[in-house]
Amino acid sequence: MPVTARTLRLMRRLVLDLDAVTDAQLRELTRAYVDAWDAVVGQLTAALLDLADEPITQTRLLRSSKVASALQAIADSLDGLAAQSAVVITDGAGQVTSIAVEAQAAIAGSQLPRQFPGNLLSTVNSDVIDTIVARTSQQITARTRPLAQAGQEAVRTALVRGASAADNPVKVARDMVRLARAGGVDLPLTRAMAISRTELNDAARAATMAWGQANSSTLQGWEWLSSRSATTCPACWAMDGTMHELTETGPDGHPNCRCTRMVRTKTWRELGLDLDEPAGLARLSAEDHFRGLPRDQQLAIMGPGRLKALDDGAPWSSLATEKPNADWRRSFQVTPARGLPVAQVA
Repeated sequence: MPVTARTLRLMRRLVLDLDAVTDAQLRELTRAYVDAWDAVVGQLTAALLDLADEPITQTRLLRSSKVASALQAIADSLDGLAAQSAVVITDGAGQVTSIAVEAQAAIAGSQLPRQFPGNLLSTVNSDVIDTIVARTSQQITARTRPLAQAGQEAVRTALVRGASAADNPVKVARDMVRLARAGGVDLPLTRAMAISRTELNDAARAATMAWGQANSSTLQGWEWLSSRSATTCPACWAMDGTMHELTETGPDGHPNCRCTRMVRTKTWRELGLDLDEPAGLARLSAEDHFRGLPRDQQLAIMGPGRLKALDDGAPWSSLATEKPNADWRRSFQVTPARGLPVAQVA
C-alpha cells in the first residue's frame, strides 16, 4: 500500500512512454496536413491572384471557375486528411494500451513487500485489450469525420469575408490565402491533435482499468495523478490525489488532459502478510504543493478571480466540476471563478 519513490519514478516513466507514442502521432499528423496544404496552396493562390486585376468582390469570387476548382481540390484534400487522421491516431491505440498494461505489475509491485509472490498478479486477456482498441478506433473515426466539413466551411468563410476587404486586391488575395490556411488546415489539425491526445490517453486509462479489475484481490483502488505543472489546469490540480474505485473510469479529465491513474494496493495485512508496512513516501497534497508556489505562479495557474476565491475560503475540491456528455463521456472541468463557493463569515 505505501507509495514509494520507485512508484512515482515508474509512473513518470509510464507518462513519458505514453507521451512518446502520442508525440509521434502528432508529428505524423502535422506532416500530413502541411504536405496537403503545400499541394493545393499554389492552385488557390493562382486562382485568387487571377482576380486581383481589380477589387475582389464576392460576386467575382463565387463566379470564378478557377476558385471553384481550387476549393474542390481543398475539399478532396481535407476528406483524405480526415480519413488519414483516423488511421494515424488508431495506430497508436494498440501501442499505448500495451505500454500501460506492461507497466502496472511493476507499479503495484513497488508498493508490496518482497515476500509478496509476483505470480499472484494477473495479466489482462488479449481479447479485452482488442476490445478497448476497437472501441477507441470507433470513437476516433466518429470524431475525425467532421474535420473535413469544418475545414471546408472555414475556408469558404475566410474567402467570402476577405472579398469584402477594401484594400489592394493583391494584398487581399494573399490575406485570403493566409486566412484559408488558418481555417482549412490549422483548425482541423489542432482538433485532430486534441483527438489524438485525448483518445490515446483514454485508451491507456481503459487498459489500466482492465488490469486493475483483473487484480482486484490485490488492489484497493486507484489514485488520480496530475503533473502539477504550470500548464496543469485548476480542475486537475483539485483532482490530484483523490482516490477512486477500481470500477470507476478515469481519470476523466477534459480534452487534452494528461492525468494518469496510479493503482494502489491493499494494506499488507489485508493481503494476508503479517508484516508492518513502512511509512511510505511523504508526499505533499496537491493543495499544499500549490500553496507553496510563488504567488506569480499561483496566479498564472488559477487566474485572478479563482485565486481570490481560494484566498477567500473556497474549498479546494470546488475547483473541479463534473460535466456529463452523452456523446462522449463525463469530464471534470474547471469551475468558473464566479461559481466557486466561499467561506461564510459569521
